[in-house]
Amino acid sequence: MIKDIQTRLITAIFFTAWVLGSLVLHQWAYYSLFLIICFAASFELLRVEMKDRPTNQITLLAFIPVLLPLIAIFLHRGSHQLLTDATIAILGISYSIYLLLQINKPDRNPFAFPGGVLSCVLYVGIPMYAAICLSDIDGVFNWQLMIGLFALTWANDTGAYLVGSRIGKRPLAKQISPKKTIEGTLGGILFCLISAWIISLINHRLSMAQWLATGIIVGIAGVTGDLIESKFKRYYGIKDSGTFLPGHGGFLDRFDSLLYLLPFVYIYLLLL
Repeated sequence: MIKDIQTRLITAIFFTAWVLGSLVLHQWAYYSLFLIICFAASFELLRVEMKDRPTNQITLLAFIPVLLPLIAIFLHRGSHQLLTDATIAILGISYSIYLLLQINKPDRNPFAFPGGVLSCVLYVGIPMYAAICLSDIDGVFNWQLMIGLFALTWANDTGAYLVGSRIGKRPLAKQISPKKTIEGTLGGILFCLISAWIISLINHRLSMAQWLATGIIVGIAGVTGDLIESKFKRYYGIKDSGTFLPGHGGFLDRFDSLLYLLPFVYIYLLLL
């Protein structure tokens, strides 16, 4: 038990340092972070769905969704194409809504349609495209917006856990994730709003009202993304999506909320 706690703690420290360091250290460290997330999350999803295929084939297929953030890096910078960006974001949101509709359908893999690599492109590639674009939404590289989104995502998870473990009684989606409660979900949103207000005082990338609106989006979309990934794992009868992060599972386990919320945040900011 103690050893497991130590493993989780050490992994959490190095994982947090890697994420925050990559965001603020250098522009290409920022890009590399999301390219790695895109490949690793796609690999995990494909490895579960295509378990009978050789690992080298799955590895090659996992590089296909990475093309989207690469396009954002090399073609988006310095030449903002609002229509293209909005179209990609809306496509991602449309797929996110489709995934939401799969939550209450029993015995169904939420990524069954369109399946395989195409699901990875929509579920992983588009959010990573958005993550790259959000770094230069005004034409100049800036990591402040993304670090705020990570902070809100972590605040949402923390609030949901603290409130849910203390007073949570009403299940949110009992068949998918028995430990998630309505009280915990509301607690996560509340923590998001409080964190958004605090962030607005020190991070002026957005106004206070915009940070608060973003906090609401993160709170709602974040828990939805977590539920979708939980349904995926329940369908295949697995505890974790991968083993990249000892004690914490895989990249899908750690970034499921972020993957789901990024298209919503991106389209909101594009419309400002």
